[in-house]
Amino acid sequence: VNQMGIVGAIGAFEAREEGLPASLSERIQGIQSAAAVGCVTHLTERRTLLSSLADSVAETNQTLQRLLESEAKMDSELRSKFGPRWTREPSGRVNNELLTKLKDYDHKVHEAKRGDLIIDSKL
Repeated sequence: VNQMGIVGAIGAFEAREEGLPASLSERIQGIQSAAAVGCVTHLTERRTLLSSLADSVAETNQTLQRLLESEAKMDSELRSKFGPRWTREPSGRVNNELLTKLKDYDHKVHEAKRGDLIIDSKL
C-alpha cells in the first residue's frame, strides 16, 4: 500500500478541507447535469405523449356520451310515436350505468390533466 502511494494519497485527501479535488468535483457535476438534461428531455417527451393520449381519451369519452344521449333521445321519440308497441327496455335504464362510468372517467381525466399542469410547471 505504501509502495502504491495510497496511504499518502488518503492522508493528503483527508487533510484537505474542501472535500473532493476540484477536477473530480467538476467531472461529477458535468455528469449529473448531463444526466439531468437527458432526464428532463425524456420526461418532457413522455408528458407530451401522455397529454395527447389524455386528449384522445377525453374526446372519445365525450363522443361516447353524446352517442348514448342521442340514442336515448331517439328511443324516447320512438317510444312516444309507437306507444305500447315500442317494447324495448328504455334506453335511460339500459345505459344509465355506462353513462355514469363515462362521466366518472371524464372526471378522472380532467383531474389527471390538472395534476399534469402542476408537473409541467415543475419541469
